[in-house]
Amino acid sequence: MKVKVENLKDNNVKVVVDFTKDEVNKAISDKYAELAKKYKFPGFRAGKAPRPVVDNMFTKEGVLAQVTDDTINKNYPLSIDEANIFPVGQPDFGKEESKLVEEGKAYSFSYKIQVEPKFTLSSYDKVKISLPSAEPTEKDIDAQLDQFREHYFTYEDAGASEKAKKDSTVSLKIEAKDDAGKTIDTLTNDKLSYHLGSQFLPEDFEKKIVGAKKGDKLDFTIDMPKPATVYTQALEGKTKKIKFKVEVNGIQVKKLPKIDDEFAKKNMGFDTVKELREQIKAQVAQEKARMLPLLQENRSLDELAKRLKEEVPKQVCEKKEAQLLQDFFGQLQQAGMTFDQYLASQNLDADKFKADLKKQAADVAKQDAALDAYAEKKGLLATDKEVEAEFKNGDPQNWEKLYEEWKSRGELHIVRQAISRMKAAKDLVDNAEVKVEGEKKPAAKKTQTKK
Repeated sequence: MKVKVENLKDNNVKVVVDFTKDEVNKAISDKYAELAKKYKFPGFRAGKAPRPVVDNMFTKEGVLAQVTDDTINKNYPLSIDEANIFPVGQPDFGKEESKLVEEGKAYSFSYKIQVEPKFTLSSYDKVKISLPSAEPTEKDIDAQLDQFREHYFTYEDAGASEKAKKDSTVSLKIEAKDDAGKTIDTLTNDKLSYHLGSQFLPEDFEKKIVGAKKGDKLDFTIDMPKPATVYTQALEGKTKKIKFKVEVNGIQVKKLPKIDDEFAKKNMGFDTVKELREQIKAQVAQEKARMLPLLQENRSLDELAKRLKEEVPKQVCEKKEAQLLQDFFGQLQQAGMTFDQYLASQNLDADKFKADLKKQAADVAKQDAALDAYAEKKGLLATDKEVEAEFKNGDPQNWEKLYEEWKSRGELHIVRQAISRMKAAKDLVDNAEVKVEGEKKPAAKKTQTKK
């Protein structure tokens, strides 16, 4: 089998697959032997029926049609890897019926298919990036302590002159009535601690409270909100307006604790703040050791993607989006979480999730395209031995069978492309010029990309 590739317009190619007359003769001979063995022919042992007898059952044209179908179906996937192309669409074999193979004659078939374009970069020089210091800084430790303070805050009453702001916590005495003047028990409360901005109560209610001071008495009526809020859901369809009488019992301000030895001992289990800071320092160092290699790789890829000269085709982005979506739902299934549960945990709706996924797919597709260009320019394309080694590492006992399965499906190019990108990413990251944030001189490269 020989494969020729002809470039067409719009990232399409025509692939022509040729077979010699000897290859055709062998395929025909093998098919007759297969049919003679598979079916029973009266008067002949299994596999011994001559061609005229087989033709009498299937007709000669029927046998040749089977050989033709097998030739195309089995060799089309193999031709993809042979042609070294990376399809993004389905093959088009044309509308005309394929001619049948003929004994003693060469044979060929062809198809058209859309492939990934050849990408180029504006520069193939090493990328320049900045990273946080690998060593924990006092700022890092202070930031962690501030998170602890936020966790252990308390509320204190503000002064009499303090006015309620959009994010204040207020103590309210509330009396609420419906259209008929009947008290609404679910909204009536002598001492409700309420955080403005939470939107548990209607927005129009919160607007009336903003600017009020301790001791103020407010009397107002609002429309029943649509959609209902958490505190007004039980009123849907029962009243059109809600009449409020509100007294501001007090305005509370958040008080963060002082980080001292008492705080360290009472809340964190350390005798002194110094011991607490040392523990935080160790934890920050451990987290940075885990996080920095990945951050270096991401920033290096982002910088390389900026150099891409061509636009990534829409079909490539859509293919990447489908892949990311499949991976995402696989992870959800492993975690035992439904899609709705995930959206709720991330405070997302389906439209926002879809938009975020589409952007992520476009970004990753652009990075991949840049790596493809980088790998080809730097001579980092995967070799046949590296492709085989990938299968050996994955399943040392059965790698040959797995390799042949991928090859028969025309999917070896997927592995080849992944290895090339991995090699390109490693070379890119290893040679990146890294500047530590806050320092003037670039730091020596130390981190390695993860496989």
